[in-house]
Amino acid sequence: IRMSQLARIPGSLPADVVGQAQDWLTGLADQTLRGGPIRWANVVDDTFESIEADQARPYAERGISTGLIDLDKYLTGLKPGQLVIVAARPGVGKSVMAVNLARAASFRQGAPTLFHSLEMHRVEIAKRFISAEYSFPLDKLTSVELSDDDWAILAKSAAKHVDAPLWIDDTPHQTLSSIRSTARRLKRTDDLGLVIVDYLQLIESSGRS
Repeated sequence: IRMSQLARIPGSLPADVVGQAQDWLTGLADQTLRGGPIRWANVVDDTFESIEADQARPYAERGISTGLIDLDKYLTGLKPGQLVIVAARPGVGKSVMAVNLARAASFRQGAPTLFHSLEMHRVEIAKRFISAEYSFPLDKLTSVELSDDDWAILAKSAAKHVDAPLWIDDTPHQTLSSIRSTARRLKRTDDLGLVIVDYLQLIESSGRS
């Protein structure tokens, strides 16, 4: 009944309906799986065991490394369930940082990564990845002056990561529900480990919470 009501709301987008239905079903599953209240002493024991296990592993194994050593020391890697927001004024390199995070995760650690761009076309995004990863001048990629040697270098370099677990989604007019729906699908099929959205202000409202 609940899902039927969602589908009948005027102006409902299919992705939003699917996303809200999944949220509702996930909530029911969580309520079913949780075993009720746990005494504080037991919670502390579990927590200390978790901390001890974390201390025995290097930073890279505690979460997905950002590729930035100093930042990893503060975050101890990017962990499941975390939301990290990078905020700064326009033109200081937020998109560049997003690309570098995705490269570090997918190209170097093999962590399945979903990169949502709400501003740039996927070809423009790919050029940034190629330029950053293979130290190839970005202005050359946007010009018509590539020589045969340049093409050979590009082909050889790109072959190194042709099977990288990286997905780029440049679908316009994304909502939180549509982003969640895509992430859930990739989690089921490819064990998605990281979602990056560039940038948050362009996410459209579905008109419902």
